[in-house]
Amino acid sequence: MNAASIASGWALPLAAALPVMLVLAGMLAFGLSRLHSWAGRYVLAALWLRFALDAFPTYTLRSLGGVLTWNAVASVAMTAVGLLVIRHRHMLLAVLVPLYLLLGAIALSSFMNGEPFAMVEQGAKFGLLLCFVICTYEAANEEGVDRFAATLLIAFLVPLAMQALSIGLGIAKVSDSDGSASYVGGFLHESGFSISVAAGLVPLALLGRIDKPWRLAFLVATLASLLLANYRTTIIALVPLLLYLVASIPVFAVRRDARILVASTGALLVVLAMSTVNLDLGPRFQSVVDFVSKPDELIQPLDTFTLEEQRQASARSYVWSMYVDGFQRSSPLQQLVGHGPDSWEDVYPVYAQNTILSYMYEFGWIGAGCVLLLWGVMMLPLFRVGVRAAVPLLLLHFGFLILNLSTQPFWLVEGLMMYGMICGLTLHFAYRRSGDGVAPAQRRLGGAVSA
Repeated sequence: MNAASIASGWALPLAAALPVMLVLAGMLAFGLSRLHSWAGRYVLAALWLRFALDAFPTYTLRSLGGVLTWNAVASVAMTAVGLLVIRHRHMLLAVLVPLYLLLGAIALSSFMNGEPFAMVEQGAKFGLLLCFVICTYEAANEEGVDRFAATLLIAFLVPLAMQALSIGLGIAKVSDSDGSASYVGGFLHESGFSISVAAGLVPLALLGRIDKPWRLAFLVATLASLLLANYRTTIIALVPLLLYLVASIPVFAVRRDARILVASTGALLVVLAMSTVNLDLGPRFQSVVDFVSKPDELIQPLDTFTLEEQRQASARSYVWSMYVDGFQRSSPLQQLVGHGPDSWEDVYPVYAQNTILSYMYEFGWIGAGCVLLLWGVMMLPLFRVGVRAAVPLLLLHFGFLILNLSTQPFWLVEGLMMYGMICGLTLHFAYRRSGDGVAPAQRRLGGAVSA
C-alpha cells in the first residue's frame, strides 16, 4: 500500500477543504503584494505551496508513472525557481561550505554504491535548503525583519486552518500503539505536520516581544496545534523556545478590551488540547537525554530487548540499536561512505528517527561528520549577533538540533525549510548593516561579498 492510499484514512473531504484553501490563497496573494523582493515572495510562496500540497496527500503523493510524485516534482521545481531568484554571489558565503561538503558526501556514497542516480532526490532537497538560507537572508535584508517575518506567518495559517477543519469534522489519525487521536489536517504523518506548524515559531520568535494580540493569538494557536497533533517529540524540542516566547509577553501588552477575548480563546484551545491528547513526555524526553549522556546504555544488542522495551518511546531505543547494528556489520569502506541515499528502505521497516544515526548508515562517517559540521558552522555567526536577537536564534538552533536527535527533520522538506529560515535569519542579524550604513565584511570563498 502506497503513502497516498494510507493517508486516505484521515483525508479531508474536498468539498470542505477547497473553499478553505481558496480563502488561504487569497491571503497568500495579499502577503505577496506586501513584499517587495523576489526573495521574500519566493520564501512565502514556497512555504504556502508545500503546506497546501501536504494537506492533500491522497492526490499529491500519487505516482506520476515512475518513482516521482507530485510532491517530489514540486520540490524540484521550487529548487529550480529558487536558484533563479537568489543572488549567486551569496552562494560563495563561507558558512555554506559544509553544505557543499555534505552534497559531496552524498554524491560519493551514491557512486561508491553503484547508484549514481540515488543522489538526485537528496540533491534537490539540499538545493532547496540552500535556496531557503540565501533567500531568507536576502529578504530579511531588503524587506526588514519585521515586515518579512510578519508576512511569512500567512503561510503557516495553512496547516493551522486544515487542522481546525479536521477537528470540526472529527477526522483524526488514530495511533495503532495506544489508540490516541492526532489531528493533522490531512497531512500524511504527525511529524511532517508538527514540524510545519513549529516552523511558524521561527518568524514569530524574531518579531521580538509578543506585545500584540495577533502575535499572542498565533502563539496560543501554535501551541494548541502542536498538542492536538500529538507528536510529543516536537514539543520536547521546542520547550525552551516556547518558554522564552511566553516570557516575552508583557503583562499589560494586550489592549484592555481584547484581554478577555484573547484569554478566553487561549484557555479554550489549551483545555481542548489537554483533554484530547496524552502528554506523557517522560519516556521520549528521557530517550533524548540518554542518547546524549549515555548512548552505550541506550543502544544495546538487538537480542537483549524485551517486547516491552521495544515499544518504549515509540521503540526509539530499539530502532536506534538496529541502525547501529547495521552500521557495525558493514565493511570498513561502507562505514566510511555509507550504503547510499535512502538505502535503509531496503533493510529496515522504519526510518532511524535520528538524523545522525541515519547519516552514519546512509553516508558513513563522512556524511555524519559533514552534517555535524554544518550545524556547528551555522551557529558560529551567533557570536556576531546582539543579545536581543541571539537568544531566540540560539534557542531555534538548539531546538532544531534536539529535534534531529529523536526524529528526522533533515529528511523532510518541511524540516529543511524550517532550518533554512533559521540559518538565513542568523546570517541577517550577524551581517546586517550597522547604523552608519556600512555593511561589515562577510567572509566568502576568495574574498568578501556585499549584502
